[in-house]
This record gives sequence, C-alpha cells and structure tokens, in this order.
Amino acid sequence: MFLHELDLEDLISGLFSGSLEDTPSELRIHVSMKRFFAWAMACCFLLGSLSATARPGVRSLIKQLEDGPDFRVRLQAALRLGKTRRSTSQVRNALIEALSDHHAAVRAAAAAALKVLGDARAIPALIEHRKDSSPSVRSQVKASIKALREKKKDGAKGVPPRVMVRLGKIRITSGKRVNLLRRAVERVSKRQFGDLPGVKVMASKRRRSASHADLPVVLVTGRLSRLKQSRQGRSVVYSARIEYVMHQMPGQNIVGKISGSASAHGSAAEMGSREKMEELQQAALEAAIHSALRNAPQALAAATR
Repeated sequence: MFLHELDLEDLISGLFSGSLEDTPSELRIHVSMKRFFAWAMACCFLLGSLSATARPGVRSLIKQLEDGPDFRVRLQAALRLGKTRRSTSQVRNALIEALSDHHAAVRAAAAAALKVLGDARAIPALIEHRKDSSPSVRSQVKASIKALREKKKDGAKGVPPRVMVRLGKIRITSGKRVNLLRRAVERVSKRQFGDLPGVKVMASKRRRSASHADLPVVLVTGRLSRLKQSRQGRSVVYSARIEYVMHQMPGQNIVGKISGSASAHGSAAEMGSREKMEELQQAALEAAIHSALRNAPQALAAATR
C-alpha cells in the first residue's frame, strides 16, 4: 500500500495511543520500531507536502494552529512554523500554546517545532510539559529541551568572560525541607548563571584564577519566595517564584533585582508518588530560575558600571 493511500489520521493517532505494558517483552522493541518508522514516514509525508501546496504566511499558520478543526491541519501548521525559523513572540507563543493541544500528535509536533526554531526562551514552557500523558510527547519534549540547552551553551562558547558571579546566600521562605531546597536552588542557579554568555561563576571557597583576576565581581543573593502545590481540575500544579539581588563589589551595595515565576503541571495520579512530586517541584524551580535570568545580563551589566 502506498503512503498516500493510508488513512493519515489513523496512522498518526495510532502512534500515540495504546500501551506496551501488556506486550510480551520480546515484541516491545519490534512494536516500538514500527511506531517510530510510521511516525517518521508520516512526518516525511507532511514535510514533503509543503512544496506541493501554496505556502501560507506566518499569520495564517498561527491561525491554523490555533483554530484548525482537524488535528492534521494543526500538526502541519506546527511543523511549518518550526521550519520558518522565525522566532518571533507570536510564533513561539503559538507553538507553546499548542503544547496543550488535546491531540498528542499536535503536541509532539509543537515540541519538535520549538526545537527546530532554536529559541531557548521556550525551555521553561517545555519543562512544564515534561509530564505529558503521552510517552511519545514526553520523549520529544525531553529531546527538545536537551537540544535547546546545548544550543544555548554552544552560543555562549567563544564569548570571553566579562563578569564573575559569586553566588551568595539563598533564603528559603516557602516550602518544606529547607536545606534540600536551598541546595537545589543553588545548584540550578549556578548552572543557569554559568550558561549566560560572558558570565563566569566563581567556585565556592576558591579564589579567582590569574586569568580572571581583572574581571569585575557581582555578588548575587537570592530568595525563594514561593513554592507551593495546588490542584487545578484533575491536575496537580507546583508554582515557584524566585528573586535575585545584585550587589556591587566590594561594598555589596544593592544595584539591581530580578525575579521570575513559573509552574509545572502533572496528573493527579502522580500525587501518590514522592519521586514524581519531586520531579515536578524541580521542573517548577528550573523554569522559575530561567524566567528570572532573562533579565540577568542587563542587571549584571548595571552592577559592573
């Protein structure tokens, strides 16, 4: 049977339905490979069809993604928006909204498109959807987050350090297990500050190397002001808010503040799993810190004047 004779809706929707839990172990790999091959062929069919039809404008694609009555229309619109590589706020936000589409194939296509778009500002939204109900969507979301983080790091390579960040005390005013939370916030903060172009994070209890002796130092303290769990319908939500204060050295004068907030959603069924709740909490923390650090370059620059 030729691909164009297949029922594309059955083909794609079948990839995201059903479970392999009851499948004999010796057949699981075979079934998974068949699903992967079918998904790849379907994407090739859809992408190939782009050259055979009139190419709609970005606004038209966004409208199709938001209002398309058929999931195949929304799926194609998501893929096409990714291929435009035009990371405007409208394109990025439309794809982020599509991560909540009721059809798993559209959600996976939106995650894949955000990866192709290459805009690291989509990472917090992707993190919020790491617990998607579909294994295939979760896999694509994970791959997109990894790719965007690597691209972000690659973009920072070759940029010489212009400022040293010394991470100071992190106050925890919300949540339980304060010491564990503080260590988690410190760990993620160091990593994300270190990902910023031109920023070098000072290692704890170590002096600056000779090569960085002339760099200005900014002391950064923080406060986790909110970390709470709530219910929204059938979902459990962790919301987090963090604030950072920039201190000009050596006097430690306060010269700037930045803050960010985010939430991560999971299924109600996961509430009984401590491990799942910790993963959800971690996702909310990472997204909130990423949100705050969007304004970090300007704040650090102001602190070194």
